[in-house]
Amino acid sequence: MPQERPWKGNTLAVSEKHDFLPPGELNDNLNALPQRYKRVRLEGSMYDAAGVKHDVRDSIDDLAAWRKALGEAHQRYTAAEPEKRLADAFKKDLQKPIKDIAASIDALTRAVHEAQQRNPDD
Repeated sequence: MPQERPWKGNTLAVSEKHDFLPPGELNDNLNALPQRYKRVRLEGSMYDAAGVKHDVRDSIDDLAAWRKALGEAHQRYTAAEPEKRLADAFKKDLQKPIKDIAASIDALTRAVHEAQQRNPDD
């Protein structure tokens, strides 16, 4: 029988992800899930910063094959801290605009200084 678990998040950072624990015991869940369930499905929706709604639909249709591939990959997964991902996204997105603003401030400062040199009484 399918299990439904509602979830709501108010704000997510760029590329932020959330991991949800599957039903069952955690100790051997990766091995037990394919024995109990054939597939896992995620359905929902989200709104972006502009208020545009996006439907979300994803599934693993063959849990046994997924578990087998996961085991054979021998990959270790560690998620970055959400705060670090957010800071990295801001750094990437804001680096050029901040440099442009700094250059504009420098140009204005030079222009004001040159104007004061030409007209010291103003």
